[in-house]
Amino acid sequence: MIDQATVNRIIDSAEIVGVVSDFVTLHRRGQNFLGLCPFHKDSRPSFTVSPAKNICKCFACGEGGTPLNFLMKHEHMSYVEALRYLAKKYGIPIVEKEVTKEEIERKNNREKLLNANAFARDAFAECLNSSSEGRMIGLSYFKERGFTPETIKAFDLGYSPSSRDFLSNKAKEAGVDRSLLEALGLAIKQDDGKYLDRFRDRVIFPIHSLSGSIVGFGGRILKSSDKLAKYINSPDSDIYNKRKELYGLYFAKQHISKQDKCLIVEGYTDVLSFHQSEIRNAVASSGTALTIEQVRLIKRFTSNVTLIFDSDAAGIKAAMRGIDILLAQDMNIKVVLLPDGHDPDSFTKAHSPEAIKEYIDEHEEDFIRFKINLLSKDGASDPHAKAMLITNIVESVAFISDDLTREVYARDSAALLDVSEEVIFSKVSSIRKERAAQEQRERERERNREQIAEHVTETGPDPADFEPMDEDTGVRMDTPITPPESISQNEAKTDLPSETELSLLSHIIRYGDMIISEEDADEQWTVTEIIGEQVSDLREEGHLSPIFTRIMDECIEGIQEAKGEGIPPFNPTKHLSYHPDDTIREIANKYITEEYQLSSLHKEYEAEKKSGEAIMRLIMTDILTLKYKIIEGEILKELNIIKALSAQSATEEISSHVTRMQELNGIKRQIAELLGDRVLMLISK
Repeated sequence: MIDQATVNRIIDSAEIVGVVSDFVTLHRRGQNFLGLCPFHKDSRPSFTVSPAKNICKCFACGEGGTPLNFLMKHEHMSYVEALRYLAKKYGIPIVEKEVTKEEIERKNNREKLLNANAFARDAFAECLNSSSEGRMIGLSYFKERGFTPETIKAFDLGYSPSSRDFLSNKAKEAGVDRSLLEALGLAIKQDDGKYLDRFRDRVIFPIHSLSGSIVGFGGRILKSSDKLAKYINSPDSDIYNKRKELYGLYFAKQHISKQDKCLIVEGYTDVLSFHQSEIRNAVASSGTALTIEQVRLIKRFTSNVTLIFDSDAAGIKAAMRGIDILLAQDMNIKVVLLPDGHDPDSFTKAHSPEAIKEYIDEHEEDFIRFKINLLSKDGASDPHAKAMLITNIVESVAFISDDLTREVYARDSAALLDVSEEVIFSKVSSIRKERAAQEQRERERERNREQIAEHVTETGPDPADFEPMDEDTGVRMDTPITPPESISQNEAKTDLPSETELSLLSHIIRYGDMIISEEDADEQWTVTEIIGEQVSDLREEGHLSPIFTRIMDECIEGIQEAKGEGIPPFNPTKHLSYHPDDTIREIANKYITEEYQLSSLHKEYEAEKKSGEAIMRLIMTDILTLKYKIIEGEILKELNIIKALSAQSATEEISSHVTRMQELNGIKRQIAELLGDRVLMLISK
């Protein structure tokens, strides 16, 4: 397989005129080029090549597309063969990345694991809101903490009951492979083959990835216990690495980018408390101390960080530990300690959102001043204590990799500590040299460990013979958490998008990165993000096709990642029209060449300039149409059930289905009113 960086270079270098002219004689006409179409018997030039759009199209037979698509169609090349042709043409060396069987299996398994986590999230949420135990224990806890139903729903909070096999049995009933739960650390397989729920008797905090998928869970026990950990978290798996995830980042990323600041707090409930107090740029580490990987994740959106912690010993220790990690990634750091006796939960309850923001603005300190004020309290006149303070400050400054920033902080430290700059600079230089030498020694030790490991693998015992230890609970598990058996590619869903989904995809393909929000709006939303938000309920209920969901997810993730500092813009058209998946690429190429005629619903906009308002009307019409058709399908399903029950004279069971059908008909009427009679006539055709 070709390395992705090489693929990007090939795509950026490929020029449609140069590629097509290798096979077709072209003549300039205005800004474009014309030639005889190579895809059908063309008697007069109907094949147009557009350098500006970097696409070609035959207005007689409709064939065309990008340089890559042209080669694949004309020369009957595979995706990789076409890339190799272009690489050779433009003198781009190929960097190979061989796809192994294990990589293919891992890709397939990843989708299965994400689906299993989504199932668990729904099961926990249902238990919280619908079961007597969930409402009495879990929901009561969240309400006591002051969390509103809106917050509970937004963050997908849930409850795992005291039953030892609640989730395992749910999975079995739903046809979910329980080995997936084992692989995700949601269940532990016993020697007798039964599965034991790992998160039982806990309130649940699902952990969302940057794109919104559920990759892990945190669980808090509510009853006092000396034997059980207060919090446990999902172990690392094929879809979750706690060092690389931040709780709340999915909800905070746009606010972080807009405010150019990220607030880092201690735990899950701290994030919820700030979010509910309209402070939406707060995140927390997922069951681990702040890591380099997490800091790099934040840096996609801002370089400015404020650490907010309790003023007790544990909070101060956490703040001190996080400072050096952040400095090593050249982040700009402020620290805020909450008033004595307050944690984020109590503080947000006691103050208005405006007062909280004002407190943060007034009390956040530069990390040097924070350390000096903190560490000099108990030894201002003690020379030894002052020397220790200077060493602590200098060790932090030495983490800064940028030379200019490091020098500024070194001079500032010297002035604040009343020490000569020469001493500070000398100490910083000495520490950096020692750290570099230590890193070199560690690399050598790592090489030695790898050589020893290779020898042990050949001659030593099977690692599966050792009983593993759960990192979070400290309790030994019965069996190790291992990936499930390989999943056949044939099991993957291949459902194609519906006609209405294709219409929605056309907006993503053509205008996906266009910002629709007004300039002075609180948030800037692209077409793709708006569509994703509007169909999120349909996705949760499983009404969207896998291809539609995949395209939408990839584009949303690309657009949101591109909002980070120093990351180039994401172009949905380019991404999709050069996609390695044949189906996705074909859909994109059809729309960028406008092979499909505008549907009868959209013809009135054909001559209209595609303003944000016009595109928004198209999007909302398509979304309402999609929901209308789904509701019609649900009504038909209920009608069939009622007919079947009537034949069995099951009168009592019929009642609930009749009620459900009446509810659906009410929703259908509401959507119909929004769509209007004219649109409904077109939908029905």
